[in-house]
Amino acid sequence: MDQSGLDGLPSPDETRQMDEARFDAVQGRMWVRRLTPPHVKGTLNWTLLSRLREKYEGLQGMTRWLGDCLDEGSPKWRRVPPGFRMVG
Repeated sequence: MDQSGLDGLPSPDETRQMDEARFDAVQGRMWVRRLTPPHVKGTLNWTLLSRLREKYEGLQGMTRWLGDCLDEGSPKWRRVPPGFRMVG
């Protein structure tokens, strides 16, 4: 996506309020360009995530959601409260 395409994207607050279909439509306007090859891991560094939860407000809910997704075996789409952001 070039600069003019980026300028036309919804704001972060608008993005957080999108339903799944609208988010997919916006995401479809982008392309992936890998700077490094992916490295697939079989595990998550829960110790690191626990430390980051202490540093960044809101990360506790994200890690709880991630754990729930892993327990269920698939991600669950959910809305993020307006104004949510990482603080550091």
